[in-house]
Amino acid sequence: MNDIIEINMVNLRFFWNYVDERYLILHKRKQGHLPPWTEDSILRKYKFTNVFRRDDPGTQFVLNKIIPFYTEDIQNLLFNIILYRLFNKIETYELIGGQNHKKFDKLEIRHALEETRHPVFTNAFIVSPYNFLKEEGTKIARVVKLLELIAKDIPIVTEKIIRNRASEVTYSVLKSLPGIGEFLAYQICVDLGYYSHEFYDENKHVVAGKGALNGLNFLFPNSFKRHSTYLIKFLVDTQSYWLRRLSQSNSPLIRDYGYKPLNLMAVENCLCEISKYLKALYGLGRPRVRYKIKY
Repeated sequence: MNDIIEINMVNLRFFWNYVDERYLILHKRKQGHLPPWTEDSILRKYKFTNVFRRDDPGTQFVLNKIIPFYTEDIQNLLFNIILYRLFNKIETYELIGGQNHKKFDKLEIRHALEETRHPVFTNAFIVSPYNFLKEEGTKIARVVKLLELIAKDIPIVTEKIIRNRASEVTYSVLKSLPGIGEFLAYQICVDLGYYSHEFYDENKHVVAGKGALNGLNFLFPNSFKRHSTYLIKFLVDTQSYWLRRLSQSNSPLIRDYGYKPLNLMAVENCLCEISKYLKALYGLGRPRVRYKIKY
């Protein structure tokens, strides 16, 4: 790559400080400390996802409540990961339960979701309205119809994933499903990778979502989009230098993982969060979810 990469050193320092401080917050919570868990005014006020995706409750649900039930049934494992991520809400998945793609009952699922008094979709990000299915009526009806369409493709998609056993192929195949864009395809890939690195390896393949691209724009102005994969790999490769320079010697992140804790997925995840952090810092916007805790 011959292009000159412009680096905003101030924001790059903020990025690694954020990584260290956000992990410290998780450590304090696990140790039973009462809030506030940080002196950082932005991290005190707003919710940010964990440094490592595995630590988030939504991912823990996949690891503990979905994958163990389908270890011998890859087709329905994939279908239920897709179902879960389309809503991205634990309560919704628990309401309708695990589904068999061969017996998926659109009307039954739609009725259950439309009758509940609880929110069906996540508030962590805006779920697509899937307007290409607008004849179905409500947003719930459209997503359920989408699941019905996906259920029919599951055998073919799963066969391609098993046959190729390559991260790039898994991502490409999932992105080809109706209604599954780049962001969702990547999230589903990572979940499937928890089952088997042969199907997807987050250490070897990464997709920069919109939030991560925003983060890269703060760190590498004018270079962020064209070279997103290169820049994420650059952050992975240079993390030891920054963590040694900025972290305290007794940092829980360093104690737990050493000086190279973040892989491609973790960096992509943190880039999304640093974009929200820096927008709040510079008065350009704010994260969607505030803590309800009053200090």
